[in-house]
Amino acid sequence: MSTDLDTYLNYMKNWDDPSKEMDQKIADVIAEHKLFLNLDKFDYDTAINSEFNTVIDLAKKLRDEEITLHVEMIAADAAAIASIESMGMGMLAFLAASGAAYFENKKIAATSKALHEEMEHLDTNIAKKITNPDVLNYVEKYKANNSHIAAIAGKGLSQKECRSFLFQFIGEIEKHSKTSDISIEKFRKFAASARRLHNSEEIEDVYNALDDLNLSDGTPEDIDEFMRKFISFKAPAIVEGGVQMLQGISLMILSRNGYPMAKVKASARKQLDISVEEGLMTEEEAAELLEEAISESAAKKMGSVGKFCAAVVIIVSVVDIFIQIYAIKDAIGQCNKMVDELNKTVKPGYIEFYKSIRESATEYKAAMEAAKKS
Repeated sequence: MSTDLDTYLNYMKNWDDPSKEMDQKIADVIAEHKLFLNLDKFDYDTAINSEFNTVIDLAKKLRDEEITLHVEMIAADAAAIASIESMGMGMLAFLAASGAAYFENKKIAATSKALHEEMEHLDTNIAKKITNPDVLNYVEKYKANNSHIAAIAGKGLSQKECRSFLFQFIGEIEKHSKTSDISIEKFRKFAASARRLHNSEEIEDVYNALDDLNLSDGTPEDIDEFMRKFISFKAPAIVEGGVQMLQGISLMILSRNGYPMAKVKASARKQLDISVEEGLMTEEEAAELLEEAISESAAKKMGSVGKFCAAVVIIVSVVDIFIQIYAIKDAIGQCNKMVDELNKTVKPGYIEFYKSIRESATEYKAAMEAAKKS
């Protein structure tokens, strides 16, 4: 589990870059997050049904037409997919550079062209039909941010991991600052804290504690031992919000690795009481030290992060489906597969995506409100 923490700190420290270009990237991420906070109330069923009726009708029409040309569809370009990772279809963006020329120069049936154009703008068309204007703005900002979010990560990190890290990171800033009005300066300060933590000698104690727990049987006694070590961690004085940052991400790591949060919370309370009884800290210090572990806001925020990550996974899986469809060389076979997947997988996927985003925004706002009151 130490690898998970190291990966998080290593990614977030990459945002500690003094360039003007990084300032703009940070501003874009903050702008996206502010839009996300307004996604707790919107109806998506009507918009999705309307758009998919159009797409499915076109796909059925194309399937039923007599296709006289032998149409070989272009396979998706893996490098383009890895670099763009669009939230929705935007399928032309996923094709090799020759893809656009293919549609321009080949005698493709008018229905086929209409279908591909509709698919290209599927995500934004849905968002435009949703009455909450922040949904469209969020979709456009999300897609625009994907390229530099991935570029900062380097190789080996998925879109889901990068975005879950950023989600957790911004939540820690808001919780520490007790406001959702995050500045570029505040973001930079926490990125610098991630860098200093990553480079510190003290962080090895947390790595070791996580690894010891991971190699253990995971009994209540093992969790108690981890908590004892975790409570005793002292971040370097120059690391602003370092302890809170470690609390948040470490608890997320424990949750993802199957440790029940109820047992973790019980162990936290137990070890805090012991520390107070032994005179190692005051009751006020103890309550503040692991507030992240025992508060109402912690559980809500963790649930929000989980739903957000689930939404990202849904869209990535939808994109994978269409890559498979576009790899089918036979046009009629491709149309049959497309109609089938649009009905069985893609439409339900979009419904689940917007449902997860809305629930995530609702729980996140509730978590931040609870944190401000604590």
